[in-house]
Amino acid sequence: MALIKCKECEKQISSSAKICPHCGAKVKKIGYLRRFLIIFFVIILVLITYEEFFNYGTELTFNKGQLFYTSSVSKEEAKKLGKYLVEQDFFDGNEKTVQLNKAGNTYQFRMVAKKGVEKDPVIIPSMKQFCRELSWNVFDGARVEIHLCNSLLITKIVVIPE
Repeated sequence: MALIKCKECEKQISSSAKICPHCGAKVKKIGYLRRFLIIFFVIILVLITYEEFFNYGTELTFNKGQLFYTSSVSKEEAKKLGKYLVEQDFFDGNEKTVQLNKAGNTYQFRMVAKKGVEKDPVIIPSMKQFCRELSWNVFDGARVEIHLCNSLLITKIVVIPE
């Protein structure tokens, strides 16, 4: 049998004790049903969080490039972006992963980038220009941000054009 702490005096007592031999306090035990329900709800919470965190959206494929789009973006918008990325040779036959999301009136173009790429002095100005090109050529002048992400599409840096 294991030792537990008394909730009142915080001294060690047997887990099978019904009252604390030191202070006389009644030992409250969590019943099996309550323990099961706590574990059940923790598992449900983890699954919901996992699904939301790793759900990249609906996938479209363009010239070996993966384009995921979330529910805030229409399929037509995603297709327009995918075709543009092929035309611009971004999707060049090599495997690449991007995601299109929309927060309010701002399109978020998420792309997997190598660690440390943001330190390259050429990259950020190039990404700002790419934001402007996407805005005018794909999204009818709407605001666009580029999110440089890790392999799980978790944003590491956001590039916003001036």
